[in-house]
Amino acid sequence: MSIFNNYISDPIQQMRALDTIMPLMQAGDNEELKCCFHQMLVYVCSEIAQRWQSEEKGIVSTIRKYVEEHYADQTLSVSIIADAIERNPAYLSRVFKESTGEGLLDYINHYRITKAINLMQSNEEYTLTEISELVGYANVRAFRRAFTKLVGEIPSKYNKI
Repeated sequence: MSIFNNYISDPIQQMRALDTIMPLMQAGDNEELKCCFHQMLVYVCSEIAQRWQSEEKGIVSTIRKYVEEHYADQTLSVSIIADAIERNPAYLSRVFKESTGEGLLDYINHYRITKAINLMQSNEEYTLTEISELVGYANVRAFRRAFTKLVGEIPSKYNKI
């Protein structure tokens, strides 16, 4: 039981687990054993699913925070984020896409363009080259292409609105 307590630290979860395991240990015949074992497997699978969901929410939150803090870095990529939070890049991309419905690179571009729009709407007078650099694009051409794709018009036209 001490091994059991080491894996499940929450007393309520310990009680739920015990409620599932005790009938298994007290089963009188094969049918009852089979039924109790099935219930235990259902319990274990639901616990695993809940923990994965919780971990995935945490990973998505960590990714978003990392992008917020590093969007201006022109080298920002899935690999850079994965290295920073010590996860596999393919896993990160999959978890982010499944949780948000948006690809991670799309999210980075969307975040950068949103920041660019904020700069355009500020009272500061920035050139498109300055804006593109401030929001993490290597050159104004890449910025224009991403902006037009997301907003539907070129940045210089949008900037005049």
